[in-house]
Amino acid sequence: AVAKLGALECPAVAAYEARSTESDADAASSKAKATAYLDLLHSLQSKSPKNGSFPLWRAQCYAQRRRFAAAQRACGEVLQVTGSRGRWRDEAPRTLAVILASRMSLELGDVEAASKKLSVALRADPSAEAIKRAFNQLKKIRKHIKSAAKDLDKTYNKRALEALHEALKLTTAYDLKTGALRGKLMMNICIATARVRRHEQALIDCNEAIELSKVELDGLFKD
Repeated sequence: AVAKLGALECPAVAAYEARSTESDADAASSKAKATAYLDLLHSLQSKSPKNGSFPLWRAQCYAQRRRFAAAQRACGEVLQVTGSRGRWRDEAPRTLAVILASRMSLELGDVEAASKKLSVALRADPSAEAIKRAFNQLKKIRKHIKSAAKDLDKTYNKRALEALHEALKLTTAYDLKTGALRGKLMMNICIATARVRRHEQALIDCNEAIELSKVELDGLFKD
């Protein structure tokens, strides 16, 4: 029964992915089901406090509902339960929790925080393959962002634009639900484009950055 529970998708996800067509009554019903699902997981966790799967499933449900801060806290609970010693297997709750927590940081537009979460896990087990793959993928984005920042400081604007566009391309692999990270990159693209006197394109880039940065605040920082 527990294994089947873990395979279930958080019932509230439909309320967020189909909001434009879902009625208020259906959305309320979906939210109620998700609340019941989360309450059940809390209850099971209290009975098996050393099982990292229950807080992981809660974190996944929060993530699907776009409650990113709550998801990160639940991921932290997984690590409190499992600890960091020993081998980090790819499908272990703590491995999945760290990767999810890193992704939640990306949803909030924070590449450095996302990278730090993965690097801490790698220090615990440098041979953790799933963590290494996630870290190396993110490392490419960080490299371009850092390079662009240095170039912008030195007014090497064309070179900065190349790096920023490369970083922007790499973000598509994550299929992020928010535009927070892409919005930050687009804002820097806007600045660099304006500096090379492509003002019409800079205006377009700035408008896109503003649209992408319109992150829903509900659930991001508190339950």
